[in-house]
Amino acid sequence: MARIEWRYVDDSQIGLGSWFLEHGDPELERQLTLTQVVATSDDPVWCVREHARVTVDITTRVQELLSDIESAFPESAKVAGEVVIDRDSPMAESLIRGHIALQNVVVLLVDALVECRKGRLEMALYNDKALSSEVLMALAEAINAQMWVAATLRSD
Repeated sequence: MARIEWRYVDDSQIGLGSWFLEHGDPELERQLTLTQVVATSDDPVWCVREHARVTVDITTRVQELLSDIESAFPESAKVAGEVVIDRDSPMAESLIRGHIALQNVVVLLVDALVECRKGRLEMALYNDKALSSEVLMALAEAINAQMWVAATLRSD
């Protein structure tokens, strides 16, 4: 059986990552999309559940970063009661990395859901309501965190 795993590009759990087949093997290693993982794997439920777990992990770390930033800001530094970070500040770099990481996992999941319509993945989601709920909530939390990051980063 093939070894499929999620790996972060820079060993940071708030950065970009990807699915890999046979990671570390110089001859067999390949980077995969989630759609390819579902097609390669014998278990589409495992694939989607693992990707939802990765999505939740990244979302949680981004939300923790946002909470830390928000709690560190004095009231006098807030704009209309909200924390707003200038995009050119060093603090913004971590938020932008988090936003890109969230966008990456969300796009991979949406792509797999669209590409795998009428297949094993759709049937697994239809038959496993808990899995469907996990995926839906992981997507909702990730998109909400992206919106929080965007609102925190000053655009002017």
